[in-house]
Amino acid sequence: RLEKRKGHEFILKAISKIKKQYPKICYIIAGDGKEKSNLISLTTELNISRNVIFIGSVSDNQKKYIFNKTDIMVMPTLDKTDKLSIEGFGISYIEAALFGIPSIASNVGGTKEAVLHNKTGIILEDLKNLEDSIRDLIDNKNKRILLGQNAKRRAESELLWENQIKKYNKIISNYQ
Repeated sequence: RLEKRKGHEFILKAISKIKKQYPKICYIIAGDGKEKSNLISLTTELNISRNVIFIGSVSDNQKKYIFNKTDIMVMPTLDKTDKLSIEGFGISYIEAALFGIPSIASNVGGTKEAVLHNKTGIILEDLKNLEDSIRDLIDNKNKRILLGQNAKRRAESELLWENQIKKYNKIISNYQ
């Protein structure tokens, strides 16, 4: 879903600055929602229409294709509790992790449980650091690969549904 709390506006502003150094940078926005028209307008305003692709809703196969072409997952969610909206656990980060993709997330909601700072990605304490964090992972391929490998290993060993179900069953059986 394209919602204000997903932080796309901040990513687009960062892309507009980063594209000067990396003119071929491509940011893919999947999903639909009430923010789409605002984001398209901002993309035009920032002159980054060639760097941003809006692909709408995607199937699981399309999502896999996109993740296989992706280097970094960026979703610095915002605290919109005043509008009853906040990121819960952040399954999108785990989906990316399963493809060995490190994430850049903010310190909001449940994202710290999905992304481990400097282990499986980067957790931003301040959105002012978004541009630098993206640049860091673009410039430092070894770091990007290491964080992605760690993310994949963690997702497969700790966060797959089958493993979570075993944990829950164990907890339940201990109370019976």
